[in-house]
Amino acid sequence: SRLGHLLEHRLTMPSMEFDQMAKGDRFVKRETFNTLTYDKLLIRSQLDCQHDGLKRRYFDIKTRAVLSIRLNVQSPQVGTWYTLKYMTGQYLSFERELFDMVRAAFLKYYFQVCIGNMDGIFVAYHNTLELFGFEYISKEQLATYLFGAPACGEAVFSTCVQLLNKVLPLITESESKALLVTMHYDKGQLHLYKHRVPLNYSKINLGALKEASNLDNLIEYYTLDSETLMHGEPFTKASSLPSHFNMEAIVTMEREMMPFSDVLRLYRKTKYFEKSISSFAMQSGVLRSNVDKYEETNE
Repeated sequence: SRLGHLLEHRLTMPSMEFDQMAKGDRFVKRETFNTLTYDKLLIRSQLDCQHDGLKRRYFDIKTRAVLSIRLNVQSPQVGTWYTLKYMTGQYLSFERELFDMVRAAFLKYYFQVCIGNMDGIFVAYHNTLELFGFEYISKEQLATYLFGAPACGEAVFSTCVQLLNKVLPLITESESKALLVTMHYDKGQLHLYKHRVPLNYSKINLGALKEASNLDNLIEYYTLDSETLMHGEPFTKASSLPSHFNMEAIVTMEREMMPFSDVLRLYRKTKYFEKSISSFAMQSGVLRSNVDKYEETNE
């Protein structure tokens, strides 16, 4: 979010330079990236900070809003009463913030760290008005929280990169226009929509699709099946990983031939689901009265 980016700048820039940027003065944003290459695939990850004392030198900054802000992102000012005062507990605690972050954000953070070959993440907890504390979480800790062990995390990341490396060429072959790819996982299968868009594309207008020409070629619908092999054998148990392993991802992709009206209906459903998730807000998710009652009960 914009606020998150501003807070990252506040933590990494000299005060005078940040004040000039905040006032809207001329500001040249400096960005540094590291890239990961795998066969035909090139992925980049932004690098925020560095410290020579770290094993992998670079690390990422993550600004994490507290529970009341996250559950009411449309009106964050309503949740600024919420502070972090305890180490453990259901509310007002660093434990609760870490618990939610593991479930909601750690997978994305871990992949970013892997792509950038970073050492870990530096988390700043805040309620948009006040910073409550900082926590450094290494790459190995991220993997352990997510998968139980660093080796399992390496296996997951390696397999996902292999899948992406095999799927993207299948999608982009014989294409000369810009593509928007939408993926949706449902009932054990990955569903993929390839949407051809103009080079000056900015936003999907699903309503306008009805008026478009060449509808059958505008959006294509595919289903993907994959299998992970370890040393040539089907892999099913993460707990059985040896210290040295060879993972391989097998992908089969098939275009679903159906009337465009059916493809468009499924595509609309998927985009609506995406929108509902991204704009999800629980305005009564954290009631101050509930938190006060919790504090009184646990005094």
